[in-house]
Amino acid sequence: MKSFYLILVACAALVQVSAQEQTIEVRSLALSRNDQLPEVFLREDAEFHPISFSHYQPSKPVTVSATSPLPLFKRLPMANEGLPPVVARVPLPKDAEDILLLGWMNGERPRYVALANNLTSASARDWLLINTTNRRVAFRLGKDSKPVLVDSGQTLRYEIDVDLNKGAAALAVAETETDGWQIFYSTYLPVFEGSRTMLLFVQDDEKIRVREITSQVE
Repeated sequence: MKSFYLILVACAALVQVSAQEQTIEVRSLALSRNDQLPEVFLREDAEFHPISFSHYQPSKPVTVSATSPLPLFKRLPMANEGLPPVVARVPLPKDAEDILLLGWMNGERPRYVALANNLTSASARDWLLINTTNRRVAFRLGKDSKPVLVDSGQTLRYEIDVDLNKGAAALAVAETETDGWQIFYSTYLPVFEGSRTMLLFVQDDEKIRVREITSQVE
């Protein structure tokens, strides 16, 4: 009987440790400077953390329980009220420990998607390509580089093969149902030794918008 009790205690301790480890860091970012997104709140136990959306850079991280879908609350709770209204429930990427909560306006309605922010341990050559559109996308950095295919809904780490501290021509094409592959993004991107880049491909009606996010190498 004593052995059985000790096993139960050990199992309970393991469950408690596991529960403590199931947290996630959330950073927020607006897709466009024209997107005026309302403030929302994340809940961790009895605390509510405000989340605002800036176009210029991701917000400071907020650590919350890794509950999927992640509830976004409209406001702080009022007196003698239970939980405040939920404006959205956002599915979390599997096994992600650090996510980027991307927001944009679809007409008058805010939209959100949670993306795995896998650049924490990356080098300057490790870029991240995230395709949130409903089409396949091919991307190339450098005119002599081989294009990589990014399927719809895929997040892909892309090792660039260009000289650092210079720039390179970037090209992206998308697959269409009637006209094959069409160019939707062509520009010149700087490439620096002390930074890395994340490219987000986002559907905007029939168009694809590209968001370039640069962060410092740690």
